[in-house]
Amino acid sequence: MCIYKFILLAFALLFSQKIQAAEPKLVIYTESFPPYNFQDGTGQLVGINHDIVKDTCARAALECEFIMLPWKRAYHLVQSNPQSAIFSLAKTQEREPLFKWVGPLVSNQTYFYKLKTSEHIVMDDITQAKNYSLGIVRGDIYEMLVRRLGFVADKNGYTDLMVDGAPLPHQPDTIIRWLIDRLRS
Repeated sequence: MCIYKFILLAFALLFSQKIQAAEPKLVIYTESFPPYNFQDGTGQLVGINHDIVKDTCARAALECEFIMLPWKRAYHLVQSNPQSAIFSLAKTQEREPLFKWVGPLVSNQTYFYKLKTSEHIVMDDITQAKNYSLGIVRGDIYEMLVRRLGFVADKNGYTDLMVDGAPLPHQPDTIIRWLIDRLRS
C-alpha cells in the first residue's frame, strides 16, 4: 500500500512539473475590421494585421489563439486577462499606460463619408458634422475622437455604424475602399 501511494505521489509530482513547465498560451483578441482583420467566407480569421501578428507568433515560437469578438468585449477582456493581447488598437494618451505596445502595424486617415446622392449634406468644417447622425463603432477610437470634438451621443445622434440610416459613417479610408471593392465584385 505504501509503494502504491509513493508511485501515485511520484506520478502526481511528475505530472505537475510538466504543467508548470508548459508555456502559457497567448490569447489574442481582435474585431472584424476589414481589410485588417476579418473572417473570410469559410469563417477563417484573415487580413493584413492578422497575418502580421500570426507570423510574429510563429517567429517567436508562441502558441497563440486568435479570438474575434465585438470590439467592446475584446477591449474589456484584454484588460482583465494578463495572458492576452489585442489588435488592431489605436494608441492614444489614455490607452498608452494600459498596455505594453508593439507596432505600429498600419497607419491610416479617417474621414466622414456620405452617399453621392445625399446632396443635402454639406460640411465646410468638422463642427458642421454635428448637424447629422454619425455612424461609428461604439467604444472604439472613433467614438473617442468625436467625443473630443464635442459630439454627444444623445444630442448629436451618433449611432452604431451597423445601424441603417446613419448618413455620415466615420471610417478609415482603407476600409471604405475595401468595402467599395467588395460591393463592386
